[in-house]
Amino acid sequence: MGDDGEAKVETRGQMTQRHKREAMMLKKQAQKMGKKRKDEAKKLEQELQARHQEEVRSFEEREASASAGAAGDGQAQEGGTLAEEEPAGQPKGPTRAQKRREAKQAKEAEREARIALERAALGETPEEAETNKIEELLGGLNFVLHDIPPDGNCMFRSLEDQLSFQSTSALGFSHKPVDHCGLRKIASDHIRSHREDFEAFLEVPIDEYCDKMAENSEWGGHLELQAISTVLDVCIEVYSAENPVLKIGEEKEGAPLRLSYHLHAYGLGEHYNSVRPIQT
Repeated sequence: MGDDGEAKVETRGQMTQRHKREAMMLKKQAQKMGKKRKDEAKKLEQELQARHQEEVRSFEEREASASAGAAGDGQAQEGGTLAEEEPAGQPKGPTRAQKRREAKQAKEAEREARIALERAALGETPEEAETNKIEELLGGLNFVLHDIPPDGNCMFRSLEDQLSFQSTSALGFSHKPVDHCGLRKIASDHIRSHREDFEAFLEVPIDEYCDKMAENSEWGGHLELQAISTVLDVCIEVYSAENPVLKIGEEKEGAPLRLSYHLHAYGLGEHYNSVRPIQT
């Protein structure tokens, strides 16, 4: 009886035809992507070519293995005693399990290629478009994004990162850099003690707001940046895709702390990253 669960393995002709179809699909998608995304289209083309070459190589190895196994069977039948002299367990071609694995891998590779092509056809997501704009802006200033985890502490962690590599002497600090928990306390304590400067911008009682802001993972924003800039006596620059650079405490001397603001990051909404100088 046959094995109903045995996977069908492509013939060389079927594989060649599939490769042609995938190459044609990619060519059509590349035309839709236009000149502005030619680098992305080129990368997809290179990835597709590499996959096709790997599939051809694997196919030829299977054919060679199967041919060697068939030749060994013929010699064993003609010589009578040859089969007894050959080591036991010698592979005579791909097993059914190997065929199933290879068929599954080919199917998954084709699916991944199709998903990549469909994604390319849809164009940039809002997140990708925003990040590309910010990276282009920063690149012209010899800066680069440094990713910060989206855990609710992103603004404070971005400032912590800035303080970790900035020279404290250049900033005029007499103390060590502050971690994100310490920065939360600095911000909430300052807002609480200078309530007349901040109450007008809050929709909840200031003590309730500060108690919450002192907790881990509570999202920080402009008010906290203003408070930290005042307490640390340092300028904070915020770069974004659509607005001019926001400079908080611009009159302050010393190197600024630099952040990037993302409205569409991670599909979760607002997010901050750290902005570092490009290492030369």
